[in-house]
Order: sequence, then C-alpha cells, then structure tokens
Amino acid sequence: MTVFALKRIRFGERDVQIVTQNENGPCPLLAIINVLVLRGEISFHNDSKNVSLESLLERVGDRLLHHLPQTDDPEVAASVHQDLADVLALLPSLQHGMDVNVRFDGVKSFEYTPAMACFDLLKITLRHAWVVENGPNEETDFLASLSYNQLVELVFQYREAVNQPTPESESAMTPRAEDSRDTTAHEVDARTQAVDNAESGKETADLADNIAVSSSQNEATLVPDEAQ
Repeated sequence: MTVFALKRIRFGERDVQIVTQNENGPCPLLAIINVLVLRGEISFHNDSKNVSLESLLERVGDRLLHHLPQTDDPEVAASVHQDLADVLALLPSLQHGMDVNVRFDGVKSFEYTPAMACFDLLKITLRHAWVVENGPNEETDFLASLSYNQLVELVFQYREAVNQPTPESESAMTPRAEDSRDTTAHEVDARTQAVDNAESGKETADLADNIAVSSSQNEATLVPDEAQ
C-alpha cells in the first residue's frame, strides 16, 4: 500500500497538515490535495502521521462531486458528467505525473486535455512560467502563436531542413501558403535558430530576448484561489 507522510505547517492564521512526497519527482495528485487543504476543503486529523493513496483518491473524488456544476440543460449535464467520468478514470495516474502542453501567450494558457478538466472541475488555477519576454514584436508574436509541442516540432523540422544542402532540398523547402504553419527552413528561418538555443535551456537574445522557463522540464504551478 502506498502511503504519504503528513507535515504540519502554519498557513495564514491556521495550522494545517499537508501531504509530502514519498519520493522525489512530480506529483499533481499531491499538489491538488494540498491546494484543497490550504483552501480548507479537506483536512487531516492532528494526530495522523501519514495517509494512504486510496484515501487521497477518495477525498479528491468527493470534492469533484461537490464541485460538479448544476445545470438543467441535458446536453451540458451530459458533457459535465462525461468530464467527471474521464477525470475519475485518470485520477490514479496523477500520482506519477501529468503531461501538459503549454502555450506561450500567457501563464494560464494550456492545450486542453482530460487531465486539465480535473483542475477546471475543482476550480484550481494552473499556471506555468514558459512565457515570452520583451514584446510585442515579430519574433514574440511568432512564439506566442505556438504551443510547446508545436515549437519543438518546428525546431526538429528546421534541423532537418538545414541539413539538406542540395538545390533539390532547397526547392522542397518553399512554403506552400502564407498562412501555413507547415515546415520549412524558409518559413522558420533565423527565428527558429534562436528557439533551438532556447530549447536547450540557454538564454538567448536572438529570439524574444529569452524564453523564461521555470525549470529544464515542462512544469506547472498550482495556485490556491485564496492566494491569487
């Protein structure tokens, strides 16, 4: 049975028991639990020293049901209940981590996934630090229109394109349409060269005067409502 140790801390005017990791690494489930603890929505007995994974999953499930939006619209109700079913199904996997695809146009901008629905239903704000600095201009506008996954794809496409020096390869790189985000060295040009440096975690002045990142991995921060 997986168990997690509890730790007593002072939060504002209250003493609360938060859940700590049993191993280092990402754990969105514990982050969700601790947000709910800081909000005062759940608590642990003062004498408790640890808590089981099963107990945590049960508590989160109860709060999901509590926060479930009430509606008389059958279509909306069906959509909400489907979101709930999807979240409950993936809830155990959150003990291991969660894939997020951030967008660079704002700290609260993410590609929607079923895991994101968990935070929406619990009214937890998810933020990231992968934002473009020093804009707007052509380069920052270009970055802000992309997600992390799209940017990584362009980086790989750029690398492949610049490694094809023949005239035939240059001809193949011609953009198909002005509004297309498809794949060419001509389209990505020097802007993606600078993104290539940013991907390795280095600060670069070639594009957007640095992409600010919170860590070398794609991480996000949970923010309790009362702390916003």
